[in-house]
Amino acid sequence: DNKTNILITIRGTNIEQLYKARMIFDDLLKGLQFHLYNHSWVTVLFDATGQKFLHDVQTRTGTYIWWNWKSTFLSIFGEDHACQDAYRQIDTFIEETFSQREHSVSVSIPEGCIRQCIQNWSMFRELNNKQIKITINIIKHLIVMIGDREKVIECEQKVKELLDKFVNSFNQSNGKKTIDMKNICPICDCEYDSPYVLQQCGHIFCRSCLSAYFDTYFDATKSFETFKLSCPCQECNEVCLIRDIVSILGFERMARLAMIAFQIYIRRVDSNLVQCMGIDCKQVYRPSKSSSIYFCNQCIKVYCVSCAVEYHTGMTCEQYKKLHKEKNEDAILQYNLGKLSYKPCPKCRTPIDKYAGCNAVRCTLCNIQFCWRCQATDEIDIHKHFMDPNSPCYNKMLDVNMAENEF
Repeated sequence: DNKTNILITIRGTNIEQLYKARMIFDDLLKGLQFHLYNHSWVTVLFDATGQKFLHDVQTRTGTYIWWNWKSTFLSIFGEDHACQDAYRQIDTFIEETFSQREHSVSVSIPEGCIRQCIQNWSMFRELNNKQIKITINIIKHLIVMIGDREKVIECEQKVKELLDKFVNSFNQSNGKKTIDMKNICPICDCEYDSPYVLQQCGHIFCRSCLSAYFDTYFDATKSFETFKLSCPCQECNEVCLIRDIVSILGFERMARLAMIAFQIYIRRVDSNLVQCMGIDCKQVYRPSKSSSIYFCNQCIKVYCVSCAVEYHTGMTCEQYKKLHKEKNEDAILQYNLGKLSYKPCPKCRTPIDKYAGCNAVRCTLCNIQFCWRCQATDEIDIHKHFMDPNSPCYNKMLDVNMAENEF
């Protein structure tokens, strides 16, 4: 992609006014942000179906959607009405996807058929026509289907029919064959096919089985706790060595896996690495206790860690924060005068402007979740407020039209 950098220069003699102008530009350059407060939202938006949906939303609305690689938010750029439309579509997609994902079915893979499932996995993917999520758990020997109830039940029947064919094929080729249990792969329960010994623990597996096992980790939506590449044997907890992973996957795929592992690590709350604040910058740095500023050698900018902005030359952190506070107080004044659609956070009173999206809101300053309609709060999840039949906002999470005298 050919990217063009545009430099906006603001000149003047009054530093305070310059930074007020800069704050306005900063807000514009952030776009309309859709925050991914729940990790499960990431899994919805960034699997194959979710990414196709985001691409289609951009085409339908004429917007550009940028995804922060740490999976903390989306930024939507474009005309105001188009951004609001894209925001609502994303909101609705997440809600509908969760309601459709409620039904889950697991089918046990018969003995001797796991290898055939691995080798013919494309046949299983074609069964669902991308309408439901279908995965294979090669350790527990399960095929898992998640999605709309009717479509899952339909796919379940097709999976069982395909497994029956694998059973018949296995019986015909192994019916009269005496199997030496010492030569059985712990994953596929069949005789070794190109055996490979893990160097840390000495357990032996088929190369194709290990490759399929490592493939399940090519998922950036995994949590840090579940991303532990250890020996597939259930009684073994030894971590797989890098040289084993490279031997099975090759250097190119190993590099992709390493990048996914790094993305998952940096998302941790207690990570000692932080992503650069620059838009679309993938550089990371380790915060220093002795300095509150850092220079990014990728986007060639200096940032203030304390204020979380590009460095405010000519102003101390206290002066900058005071200026930012005055901006918020001015927004509250405008709200009180009825000129803007701001509402103060029910907990910390920070002014919040919501001109798109659902009525489930979260304050980015104090992290309280609240209802935009009635100001009800919840420390953990405000969504249940809209699901309670006794709530005045029951079934109104996506209802953005509210009469002035309703509350």
